[in-house]
Amino acid sequence: EGEIYLADLEGKAVVADGATLGTITGFQNFGAGELLELKSGALIPVAFIASVDAQVVVTLPPGFLDPPAREDQHH
Repeated sequence: EGEIYLADLEGKAVVADGATLGTITGFQNFGAGELLELKSGALIPVAFIASVDAQVVVTLPPGFLDPPAREDQHH
């Protein structure tokens, strides 16, 4: 009771702040904890999961999905 198996999450939609981020297609672990891999290629730490039912609700820190800042290319 209350345990979540990662394999059970595959195929579920991931939602944050009411917006669907994508569908879980797999999982990765690069040594710092399990990551949800979305169809888009985005990786979201399992630690961000807030709840699971028909979809996976995640709580993301501000700016988590913002694109990386581009360095000025003028040298």
